[in-house]
Amino acid sequence: TGLSARAGLLHPRDGPKKFPRINLTDFGFHGIIVIQGDEMKTITVVSPKYGTHDVWLDDEDYDLVSQHRWHLSRSNKTYYAATNVPRDNNGKKQSPLLMHRLIMECTKGDKVEIDHDDRNGLNNKRDNLRYATKSQNQMNKPGRSKTGYLGVYDCGDSKVNRYVARVYKDGVRYHVGRFNCKIEAAKARDVIARKVHGEFACLNF
Repeated sequence: TGLSARAGLLHPRDGPKKFPRINLTDFGFHGIIVIQGDEMKTITVVSPKYGTHDVWLDDEDYDLVSQHRWHLSRSNKTYYAATNVPRDNNGKKQSPLLMHRLIMECTKGDKVEIDHDDRNGLNNKRDNLRYATKSQNQMNKPGRSKTGYLGVYDCGDSKVNRYVARVYKDGVRYHVGRFNCKIEAAKARDVIARKVHGEFACLNF
């Protein structure tokens, strides 16, 4: 059961069993198909460049989102749903607009950013979106060092307490301490990250 992709388009077979009601709508743009569930909808976008990805949104936002044609964009390693909207009255010039900014009613000139709590840029359900400053948005990033833990680094200059833990915010470095065990360093780093970054803290555990 599910959906199959062929020649750049999606073809319905038997819709996913977890959705009791299926409503398939083809917007004719990159093979977009909408699956209607009880409380949310899933838009499956087929991109020639990025492949096939699902975009999630709340049922209440479907009417707004369905007014646009969506494609995929990528920033670093994160995918987002994007569309193009008129920049002027004659509609000849277009500007990109991300789905999560449309849902949260953020215009291009707004300095506020929208953070995805679970760090999945395609999960545009409202309970996963929150307003953030640029600094707060950067806090919720999953990047890790060579040790495999966020904020933990191998100094390599000592056999004792060779791992150092740090937290960064707004260009300021907070030194957590040095540890013999990288797991203990990661746990200590998480404690400080919660205090410094608050609800936007990206944690190891």
